[in-house]
Amino acid sequence: MISLRHRVAELKVRLSLLLDTWYYMKEYAEPEIWNRYCILFGDIESRLAEKETELNRIESQLDRLSTSFKVDSVVNDKIYSKSVKTLLIEEEEEESKGSKIFKELVKILHPDVCKQKDLTRNYWHLVKDAYDKNDIERLITYKEIIKTTESHTSGSSLELQLKTLEKRVEEYQSKIERLKQIEPFVFESQLSDNRWVDNKRNRILHQILLTDIRITQKQRMLDTLSYKSQVL
Repeated sequence: MISLRHRVAELKVRLSLLLDTWYYMKEYAEPEIWNRYCILFGDIESRLAEKETELNRIESQLDRLSTSFKVDSVVNDKIYSKSVKTLLIEEEEEESKGSKIFKELVKILHPDVCKQKDLTRNYWHLVKDAYDKNDIERLITYKEIIKTTESHTSGSSLELQLKTLEKRVEEYQSKIERLKQIEPFVFESQLSDNRWVDNKRNRILHQILLTDIRITQKQRMLDTLSYKSQVL
C-alpha cells in the first residue's frame, strides 16, 4: 500500500511537470519561435499571401462564370450558417464545462478553505490561469493531479488513480513529442543556420514567381471567358 501511494505521488509530480512543459511550449516558446521566423521570412511570405489571394479571387470569378454558382451559393450559405450555430453551441458547452471544473477546484484549493497550504501555493495560480483562458484540458489535468489520496483510501482506489495517472503521463509525453515534430518547433534550430535561411527565402521567392505566372494565365482565361459571355 505504501509503495502504491508513493508511485501515485510520483506520477502526480511527473504529470505536473509534463503539463508545465507542454504549456510553456505552447504559450511562450511557440510565439517566440514564430516571431524569429517572421523577422526572417515575414516580408516575402506576406507578398506570397497577397499573390495567392489575388489568384483565388481570379479563380473564383472563373468559377462563377463557368458554373451555375447561384445554387452552390445557397447551399454554401446553409452550410456556413449551420457551422456557425454548431460552433457557438460547442463554445457555450466548453465554457460551462470549464466553469463546473473550476468551481470544484475552488472548493479544494482556495486559500480561504484549503488546509494544505502547499497545495494552494503550487496549483491555485495555475488553475486560475487555465480557467481565465478557458483551457479545459489543463483544468481537467489539474483536477486529476490535485485529487488527494486520503489515508483511508483503499488499494483498489489507488490502483485506479495509478492507471489514470499513467495514462495521462503517456498522453502528455506523446503530445510534447508530436509538438516537437511540427512547425515552428521542427525548424527552431534551423533559424540560426544562414544556409537554411537563404534556401528557405529562395524557395518562397520561387513560389511567388510561380504564383505570378498562374495569375497571368488565369487572368487571360477570365478575360477571354468574360468577352465570350458578353458576345453571346
